Amino acid sequence: MVKRYFDELQIYYTFVQYDERNFSMSININVNWQNLIYVQCHYKFRLHESDLAFLITRHDKQYDLNLGIRYLLLLTLVLTSNLGYTKNTTNYDISDYERTVLTFALRKDFKLVSVKATSFYNLMLFR
Repeated sequence: MVKRYFDELQIYYTFVQYDERNFSMSININVNWQNLIYVQCHYKFRLHESDLAFLITRHDKQYDLNLGIRYLLLLTLVLTSNLGYTKNTTNYDISDYERTVLTFALRKDFKLVSVKATSFYNLMLFR
C-alpha cells in the first residue's frame, strides 16, 4: 500500500515537471522629482516534459510588455497607471491567448521607515 502511494506520487511529480527559461528587461526614467516612467519586457519559454491529458510534449512562449507612469502625490501617496500586454503561444491551441490590461492604483504608505533607502524620495527631499 505504501509503495502504491509513492508510485502515484511519482507519476504526479512527473506530470507537473517542466523546464523554464526567462529573460527580463526594465527601463526606468525619472522625468522629474514627482514622475517616473517605466517600460518592462519579459520573455518566458517553458518546455513541459509530458502532458498526460493529450500525450504530447508541450512548449509555451510568453511575451509581456508593460508601460507605466508613477506620480508622487505626497511623500507617502503614489498614483500609478500601467498598461500591460501579454501574448502566450503554444503548440496546444487551447492555451493560446492575448490580453491587454489597463490598471490604476493609489498606494498609501502609513509608515516611512527609511527616507534614504529609496532614490525616488531622495530626489524629492534633497534636490
